[in-house]
Amino acid sequence: MKQVSEKRWVALRVKGKGAEARLEVLLAQNAAGSQWREGLWDFLAVPPKTLKRRARLVGEFTSKYQVTIHKVQRLHQVLQLDPTARIVGGQWHPLDQLPGVPAPVKKALARIKLSRTGLSIE
Repeated sequence: MKQVSEKRWVALRVKGKGAEARLEVLLAQNAAGSQWREGLWDFLAVPPKTLKRRARLVGEFTSKYQVTIHKVQRLHQVLQLDPTARIVGGQWHPLDQLPGVPAPVKKALARIKLSRTGLSIE
């Protein structure tokens, strides 16, 4: 078993207000030749390049999972970005319209909730 430690940046934004508010996540597609994740969409491996005033650290959490011979421990740093922030290196996706994301990404997103008071991590 190969032990793998990773850090990922979960960049989120809230589009709309009130009952119309929806949460979107910034994802990047893994390039060809990227080991066992080729072609899958994932959180960012580096923090998004944006002005600090356009991003707020919501919190962090760790998840563990196994893929083939890889035992992965992943630290997630959750950021809320300004809805108008321009970001290079990813695409925004509504949580109800995710592209081909692996189960660990879906499980991580399930821990993040949007309420009237803002984003929280369960």
